[in-house]
Amino acid sequence: MRGQVRVILALLALLGWLGPLQAKGDPDAIATPPVELVVFESSDCAYCLIFRKNIARYYPSMPQGRTAPMRFVQIEDTASAGLVLREPISIAPTAVLIRNGREIDRIVGYTGPDLFFDLINHLLARGD
Repeated sequence: MRGQVRVILALLALLGWLGPLQAKGDPDAIATPPVELVVFESSDCAYCLIFRKNIARYYPSMPQGRTAPMRFVQIEDTASAGLVLREPISIAPTAVLIRNGREIDRIVGYTGPDLFFDLINHLLARGD
C-alpha cells in the first residue's frame, strides 16, 4: 500500500499537480517549493471566500501558480506555519510571497483578480 501511495505521489508530481518529492527523509512527504504564495485567511472572513472563488480557483492553472504554488493558512495558525515574516498578519486575506521560508513581499486584503495578478507578476519579477 505504501508503495502505491509513493507511485501516485510521484505521478502527480510529474504532472505538476504537486511539488517535487523529498529526496531525503520520509519518502511519502512532499518538499516545500522554494517559492510559494501563502494566503492567510480567517474562517469568518467574507473576502476570503470571494478570494477563493475569484482568484484561488484559477491560480493553479496560471503561470504564476506553477512558479509559486498557493497554500492557505489560518491567521490564528501563523506562528506554527514555520515562516519568517517581516511583520504580523492582521488583515485577511493576505497573500505572502515566500522564498525559502522567508517573506519577499505581500498583498494585503482582497484586490480583485486583475490587480492581484498584476501585483503577483510584479512580486515574482523582483527576484529578491
